[in-house]
Amino acid sequence: MRLILTKNNDMSAAFPRLLVGFCFLILLHACKNDPFEVSLVGVDSNVEVKRFDLAFFDCDREKPDTCIFSLKSEFSPFFQQGDRRFWRLQRNDSLLNSLSRKARTMEDQFERALESSVQVLKRYKYYYPESANHRVYTYISPLDFEFPLFIADSLVFIALDQYLTSSSSFYASKPAYLSFRKESYFISLDLAEELARMHNLRNRESNDLLSEMIYEGKLIYMSRALEPYRPENDYLRYSKEDWEFCVANESDIWSYLVEQQLLFSSDEDIKRRLILSAPFSKFYLPIDAESPGEVGRWVGYRIVCSLMENTNLSLQEMMQLKDARWILKNARYKP
Repeated sequence: MRLILTKNNDMSAAFPRLLVGFCFLILLHACKNDPFEVSLVGVDSNVEVKRFDLAFFDCDREKPDTCIFSLKSEFSPFFQQGDRRFWRLQRNDSLLNSLSRKARTMEDQFERALESSVQVLKRYKYYYPESANHRVYTYISPLDFEFPLFIADSLVFIALDQYLTSSSSFYASKPAYLSFRKESYFISLDLAEELARMHNLRNRESNDLLSEMIYEGKLIYMSRALEPYRPENDYLRYSKEDWEFCVANESDIWSYLVEQQLLFSSDEDIKRRLILSAPFSKFYLPIDAESPGEVGRWVGYRIVCSLMENTNLSLQEMMQLKDARWILKNARYKP
């Protein structure tokens, strides 16, 4: 049987309108199903960015006292400690000055990163409207790798010397999997993760691998909610290839964790092998050399994504959950 299409002028004229309407409905449906698509209209967020790094190193090295202490009122958090001699030494420190000069060459990148950080704080205000407005301070630390970015109450401190590109000679002693994270591109994401950490509850009485995986997965999920417009591999600081490896081997990774009865193990060595930063995860299998580090965090994130797809939990409710077994059960995670 042949289907014969006959010409219909009325239908021909109406078809473009029908097509537009159909496409609109598809887009509308897609937006409604995107858990990270939120409206920031009406969000009362007033974020100040204060560049202590620029103001401090613009002070005359020969006569720093007057200039430095004129900054005290505007940058008061930095002047809680330290006398004139301390600040004079800081201003003349050769390492700090070298770091400052390098940071100056990246001003365009830092400006973009700080603009993204402001947007992260605005989205945070959407989810937690009762939070205070934040003030962001940038500064140069003496390569304090432990604290590249930290939050104290409503104050955010960003050490720009921690984001001078992965190829910077200042990080020559760092392995590649750690120096990879030293791009200015990651400043706003590090901020999102620190904000998420403040709301991420955990069960202190349970220290098994599953609990650690779920805790990390919640952290990553909220980071994505606060800064959704980037490739998914960024949230674990993975390369595209690392992410694709995990996706391709997701079922095998999960089967390994289950069959080896690792999920409910409290063995610290297992958690180190699968959760902590490393060049690769240690399954003690031939795939080790190909696998990225922190695969346990990746699986935890996938479980949390499944939980949010299969429940009506809000972001805030999910972050308050502490029972990893309940989360796994209700996630219905089946890779």
